[in-house]
Amino acid sequence: MDKEVYFNFSAGLRIHNSSELHEEITIKTGLIPTSSHKKGDTKQHNPNQKYTNDIWSIKSQLEENNSLTEHLLSLWGIIKPHKDYFKELIEKNVKMDIFCGYRSNCDHCGFDINPEGFEIIRELKIPITFSVIIT
Repeated sequence: MDKEVYFNFSAGLRIHNSSELHEEITIKTGLIPTSSHKKGDTKQHNPNQKYTNDIWSIKSQLEENNSLTEHLLSLWGIIKPHKDYFKELIEKNVKMDIFCGYRSNCDHCGFDINPEGFEIIRELKIPITFSVIIT
């Protein structure tokens, strides 16, 4: 029997190597990070390893079966009220990106992003990074 084809997506804002700002970001925006860690913290999924970087990130709260465009719009809805603060951090050379995940069991398919999904990129002027996993 053939497996049902699935397409899963995610999108999040990542702030890199600025652990001294983690608390400030949360306080100034009121946003609770989906995940955060500091360099040297023990990895939860592997207690024998430590993180080699700092990350503060917040993800879209949509289910993985929503489209990538929907995830980006949801993420922008979370970030947009605080865009001036995030732009200030960017102007101070704080490294940020939008991290998008695509996971599928179909090795000959792709994905699309509608133009409105790029508003977050246009507004913040930060890179978009993709993780593509085909199982």
